[in-house]
Amino acid sequence: MFLKIKKIRRNIKKKIPKSIRDYFFYIKHIPKRFKDYKIICKHLKNSKTLEVGGPSTLFFTKIPIYQKIKSLAVANFSNDTIWEGKISEGFTCNHYGNNYAYQYISDASTLLNIKNNTYDAILSSHCLEHVANPLKALFRWSEVLVSDGKMLLILPHKIGNFDHKRSDTTIEHLITDYKRDIGEDDMTHYDEIIKLHDLNMHPGIKINLDEHIRICKDNFKNRNMHHHIFSQKLIFKMLEFCNFEVINYSETNEDLITLCQKKILTKNINNT
Repeated sequence: MFLKIKKIRRNIKKKIPKSIRDYFFYIKHIPKRFKDYKIICKHLKNSKTLEVGGPSTLFFTKIPIYQKIKSLAVANFSNDTIWEGKISEGFTCNHYGNNYAYQYISDASTLLNIKNNTYDAILSSHCLEHVANPLKALFRWSEVLVSDGKMLLILPHKIGNFDHKRSDTTIEHLITDYKRDIGEDDMTHYDEIIKLHDLNMHPGIKINLDEHIRICKDNFKNRNMHHHIFSQKLIFKMLEFCNFEVINYSETNEDLITLCQKKILTKNINNT
């Protein structure tokens, strides 16, 4: 009987226009908004924005940004992802209500076919942990930003997810990966992930160890693994390394939320 009721509710929900569903979902999450959402929205208001990995419901609920930006484009690494299903390039990304964004099919660390100095802001929610070479990605994201562009970077807080048994990554490790030009086929952390991933905290449908191993072995295709474990200390160091300065930082049990700005690099007069 319970399953029958759930099926009826799902069918009814499908018949409700997405604009109405999103509006009520937005209202429902007002009490759950991040404490500094007003500061973040103020910095990103009316910006031409690129979201790397997405779209994210978080950006119209806990931080209502989609409603305030000038325009949005989205970049995903494949035409078929475990998060978005089958997607195609073009104005195909229905990110909020009746609003569509341009969808790029492009890897996060290369952003092929996206021009430099194009976007006022970049959004990224729970994406960079799936990238094998985060510093390479951040340098590329910096290139597509205008000179004083902003970036909102949201990363998982390990205490609230399946990574809580793993040690924090060091900046030295990320720099080594960057200098070695580690690619997305890297499996350095595979053994650690298999051993320390807390399957009891796996989101969505629960999986067993055999299924977890199968998914991780096929990581280049599905990009499911969390390569690195982030902390406030690491975030600040890697942003400094990639020429960003932090504007605002906060955290919850699930999220590490950093708003930063691309540094305006000035030439040394003595060297010109």
